[in-house]
Amino acid sequence: GHVTMLCVYDMWEQHRFNKRWCGENYIHFRAMKHAKQVRQQLKEILDRNGRHIDKFVRGQKYRPSGNVIENCLKIIASCYFMNTARRQGVGGEGSKDVSAPAGGGIYRPVKDEISMVRIHPSSALFAVAPKWIVYSQSTFTSKAYVQIASAIQYNWVKDLLPRLTDCDDEKLAGCSLEELKQKTIEERKQTMKTLAEQRQMMVKKSRVHKRRTTDNQLSDAKARYLARKRARAAEEG
Repeated sequence: GHVTMLCVYDMWEQHRFNKRWCGENYIHFRAMKHAKQVRQQLKEILDRNGRHIDKFVRGQKYRPSGNVIENCLKIIASCYFMNTARRQGVGGEGSKDVSAPAGGGIYRPVKDEISMVRIHPSSALFAVAPKWIVYSQSTFTSKAYVQIASAIQYNWVKDLLPRLTDCDDEKLAGCSLEELKQKTIEERKQTMKTLAEQRQMMVKKSRVHKRRTTDNQLSDAKARYLARKRARAAEEG
């Protein structure tokens, strides 16, 4: 989950952002490099506002204190409260026994009372199936799964959840929903038109390139023929 990523980043930092360390631990170096750039941007914003970033991992064995982890989870919960989900059952296909052995669990997102999501088997939370989670990444195969997720407590987000239903969609959009729908349709048409024009341009360039290539090939063949002809004339003379 999110805390795992924070620990990985801290360990990478303690290894002086070493590329070989990423390879030895099967970690994508470019992704880590991007995370470093984003962190630096956030740090600059905080510095301009008189804030600072506390070290996440304390001690020499990468064992963050409980308070640090909890504070991080509270921040993550407040950032992703719109992706809060509650467990509906533990185990496969909607088991009602919440005390059953953990096995991924089925979750109902608070913002969507119809959909159901599951913790992906690759997630560390799959074997835990906490009651409440927030997630920042989801994927859809034959079922809907969440991958990057963290276990939270309900009281961390209970004051934020009403915003999901109390928000004014038209105020956020800056126009009526009908106008927004029409604008979206027009933008989609324009995008399709642009893509079609780009495809036509690529086809046109391809044809020009092919014609130029053919002309060059003919010129080269003609030059070789004349050279051979001159060579034979010289031999006969």
